[in-house]
Amino acid sequence: MGLLRVFLALAVVAAHQPPPTGLLRFVGGQMAVEIFFVISGFYMQMVMASGRYVTARDFYISRALRIFPAYWLIAGVVLLASPGWLDRVTQLGLGPSVLLLLSNAILLLQDTTLFLSGNGGTLSFTANVFADPLPLHWYLLVPVAWTLALELYFYMLVPLLAKRSDRFLITLIAITTIARIVTYLAGLNSDPWTYRFFPFEIALFLCGMLAQRFHARTDWQSFPREKLSRIGWICLAVFCLSGPFRASRTAIFLLAMAWTFAIPYIFELTRRSRIDRIIGELSYPVYLVHVPLLYLVMPHLKQAFPVLGIIPDYFVLAALSLATAFAIWWLIDRPIDHLRHRMLVASDHGASNLNAPESRRQFES
Repeated sequence: MGLLRVFLALAVVAAHQPPPTGLLRFVGGQMAVEIFFVISGFYMQMVMASGRYVTARDFYISRALRIFPAYWLIAGVVLLASPGWLDRVTQLGLGPSVLLLLSNAILLLQDTTLFLSGNGGTLSFTANVFADPLPLHWYLLVPVAWTLALELYFYMLVPLLAKRSDRFLITLIAITTIARIVTYLAGLNSDPWTYRFFPFEIALFLCGMLAQRFHARTDWQSFPREKLSRIGWICLAVFCLSGPFRASRTAIFLLAMAWTFAIPYIFELTRRSRIDRIIGELSYPVYLVHVPLLYLVMPHLKQAFPVLGIIPDYFVLAALSLATAFAIWWLIDRPIDHLRHRMLVASDHGASNLNAPESRRQFES
């Protein structure tokens, strides 16, 4: 599923720097982000079901090590490359500046900057932040990192949700989806309500959890490999060509939710491929780094190398993002993944000295 994840990241890149062809533009940034949420739910259910984490604390530490190092690296570079950023933030007033400094540091609450205005030096609710004269999201060091706040909220709930029944998850999906539709009908049917409001987006994470449970219960040994391959290519084709059918934000959400049925097959098709796994590791840093590269590096790069002017900007940005992502993975994420692995091994060793039922109860608490 690594190739799909990189494809989604490149679709988000295309949302900020449109390519000359319509393929990735058909995908759309919103749909790519929401399919990421489904995939995240799939993987979190999988790691919790594996028993790798003896306690919820182990899970939280592992997720923090996965999310924060690359983010802090990129945010720190952007901060150094943006002289005057701190002065501009502190001039906004106490409430807005505290929120922005805190959210840029710990990721949490970055999504709230899309629902709040700093106009007048105080924090106030705004139903349409993109019509606001002083949108707080302008001051996010890594503009796309608001999605990581939603991921972190979900991670906080994973140890509890992973133990709940399918019926409970389906009920929660139905409640949040109905609330979403009612909110749209009430008039809040524009960005940021369409895919940045966590109480609505959690339905997609939960769909991913159900998809993983379906995968775990399926006898894949008797499933023809050729059929898996056909399903994978059909899903990719539908994904790329679904643009004309995404006439509304609700349609995009429902199409993203429909990937619940495709992801188990795609995962099974690719899970034994080490190359696919390595490719997938690049999706997170590509997603984080492409906007800073677009605004801080691309203008200077084109001045230094005029020959790049004959290449569409999207392809230059995509190649630069992939190269930078590989460096971040090799120098930052890969060593930290080794640390996470050693942490899990040590935790498993400690748990082996405990009574097994007692250890399981500790995990479930």
